[in-house]
Amino acid sequence: MSESLVLFSLVILAGLTLLNLHLTLGLYKIINNPSLNVKDAHPVPIGEVLPPISARNLLGNQVTNVATEGMPVVLLFLSSKCPTCKEKIPEIEHIDSHAPRAGVDIRLISTESKPRLMHFLKDSSLLHRVFITSRKDYKKLNPSLASPFYLFVDHDRQLQSFGTIGDSDWQVFVEQISSIDSEAQA
Repeated sequence: MSESLVLFSLVILAGLTLLNLHLTLGLYKIINNPSLNVKDAHPVPIGEVLPPISARNLLGNQVTNVATEGMPVVLLFLSSKCPTCKEKIPEIEHIDSHAPRAGVDIRLISTESKPRLMHFLKDSSLLHRVFITSRKDYKKLNPSLASPFYLFVDHDRQLQSFGTIGDSDWQVFVEQISSIDSEAQA
């Protein structure tokens, strides 16, 4: 082998090694700072109207817009492969049982198959809240495919807030729902 070929190969290998190191460090940063990913997860800027997205109800098979005008809606994004999502189900069931008194609709948006969702939510009161949409439309609502993730949408279909289920905005929402329920019982 000629000396120039060996030198050329070493330069290429060094360049590929640097590229690999750069990509690995970038991935490490993303994994260790999930809040950075959530900032880019909104479908539209806050205050803007969500695009119309059609989805099919898991149990009823009716096709509807995921964010209907006239009623505030909380769009939830859970994955059957996510252990944290499974842990959030009892909290979401509690919220769902009180949401009608607050005038809020809860909808779980998914692209997963009906059998997978039925298994994931077995013995859950949330099955009637599940809507299945295409992957393309799902990404319009949740571009980063984050889970457990939420979008708060007002009665005019405008995005009000978004984030990871359990963050500070979510906790305020849970407290508001709980306080409405407490007032109703008093």
